[in-house]
Amino acid sequence: MYGREQAKGDYREDRRNLFENNTDVMLTFDKSVTPSLDVTASVGGNIRSFQYNSSFASTDYLNVPGWYNLNNSLFTRQVFNYGSDMRVLSAYSFVDITYNRYLTLSLTGRTDKHSTLPASNNSYFYPSASLSLQVSEMVQLPDFFTFLKLRGSYAKVGSGLTRSTIPAAYLVAGRDVIDYGNDYYTPYEGPNYINSSGYDIRFPYNNQPSAYSPTTIVNPNLEPSFSTAFETGIDMKFLNNRVALDLTYFNATDGPNVFNLPLSEATGYGAAVENGIKTRKKGYEVVLGIRPVKTPDFNWQVDFNWSTWRETLDEIYPGVDKLGRFLEVGDRIDAYYAGEFVKSPDGQNIIDGSGRPFANPVPQFLGYTNPDWTWGVRNTLTYKNFGFGFQFDGAVGGNIINYIQRQTFRGGRHEETVLNNIKDANGLGMGDARYQDYLGNKTWVAEGVVIANGVAPEYDVDGNITNYAEMEFAKNTTTTYLQDYISRYYANEEANLMSRTFAKLREVTITYNFPAEKFKGKVIQGASVSLVGRNLLYFAEEKNVDVEQFTGTTSAGSVSGYSDLQSPTLRRFGVNLNFTF
Repeated sequence: MYGREQAKGDYREDRRNLFENNTDVMLTFDKSVTPSLDVTASVGGNIRSFQYNSSFASTDYLNVPGWYNLNNSLFTRQVFNYGSDMRVLSAYSFVDITYNRYLTLSLTGRTDKHSTLPASNNSYFYPSASLSLQVSEMVQLPDFFTFLKLRGSYAKVGSGLTRSTIPAAYLVAGRDVIDYGNDYYTPYEGPNYINSSGYDIRFPYNNQPSAYSPTTIVNPNLEPSFSTAFETGIDMKFLNNRVALDLTYFNATDGPNVFNLPLSEATGYGAAVENGIKTRKKGYEVVLGIRPVKTPDFNWQVDFNWSTWRETLDEIYPGVDKLGRFLEVGDRIDAYYAGEFVKSPDGQNIIDGSGRPFANPVPQFLGYTNPDWTWGVRNTLTYKNFGFGFQFDGAVGGNIINYIQRQTFRGGRHEETVLNNIKDANGLGMGDARYQDYLGNKTWVAEGVVIANGVAPEYDVDGNITNYAEMEFAKNTTTTYLQDYISRYYANEEANLMSRTFAKLREVTITYNFPAEKFKGKVIQGASVSLVGRNLLYFAEEKNVDVEQFTGTTSAGSVSGYSDLQSPTLRRFGVNLNFTF
């Protein structure tokens, strides 16, 4: 490898081994206890063994060019190793009880003993329960009611200190070897050593090893993380199943989790591992199905769904009033704070002496990143052997930053910089102003006002100007180079804010089912062929960014408001052949 600054080459060996073993035993009971009571129950246990080993060695430049061997290192070799073991002992059970076909109760319980947790708190129990009552089987309903069911469920899930990514050995040691290699990803969750005290070995003086003590205080009384969820709903069908309506309400609490509580550096540490931070997610979902036409030859089915939810900060930690700089208990966790322009009392941008807008020194609230609600429509029509269906869906509300716009403007490569769609205060287009930049002329006049009497803005801790009364404003007339203006203006998140509202023609299908009589007495009992198109139309504020790919908020206090340099969403076409035997 010759990518480093001295270009003398390197030789590296990276070895990683992951072994996962699960042993299960289960005993099941299934019986009709009485003619009206059915019971199914199981008890079981699991032993999980997880082992991961990683070793990494690299030369620090080659001493002899072209000889690729770890002994051929110009400076001290870099060697790292990492062993990661985990054991989980589990016992679990469940029971399903059905009475007279209309009442069903399901109960589960599980206990885990986890090696990643302190011995005093390494065993934890988490249950679930669900109850459904099919009223239409229990009592006689009016004729227009075909089906009616009430349902509710509760679940609590616990977890030890685990994570889905397993880093390479050199990353665990706090080193990054020129961004070499990737983390392992495992769906089974490996151990997380956030609550383990370890030293970091580095070579700060004359290439001699030195031990760096940890800066995070471990917690011998740390408890597992928990998430709980409650859901209730009603399912209804009317007019001989021509209309179906499902209504759902859900309320879920995530936490208390495990997090690093910031500490004053005067303590000699930067953080302490603690249990805390709870968020609560509440929302509703409505699904409506309508069959306007139902005949032997022609059927038409339309399905609508709509949902909305909000996640708020429910709890932080005793004595802690804010999570990060802005979030308080009761706030939505997807609140986005970022750069905003300083404005006059009437809302105009204030321009400085260079002809460019002031940026507020304190991040400001720019909206919420999650949508207000989501929706979908599925339409299906069949006529004899032919079928046609399409699906529209999308979301309404939410704001994010158009990162592609931000970077292409600042790099001078956005198409608008050669067009005249965007104009300055005097009506000069960007394309003409850019040509004047090339000629060495400052021609761009930013929209906004200047402080005519030269009073400097003064701010409070929240970024609000406190001395408006001392200021006098006048229309901005200062000229500047377009690219200088763009570099300042589009570096500010407010200039790149865009809506997450979108709609997609998700799928269109055309199907032909071959007549059943053609397959009588044959091995193949039926066949169909379908033409399928996906992502055929996309409606959004900015067509060059697929806002649906934005992952959004991952946890409280970690809102990322930027879109990414994503791969474009593909419009796809295909043919499906389906055979029934």
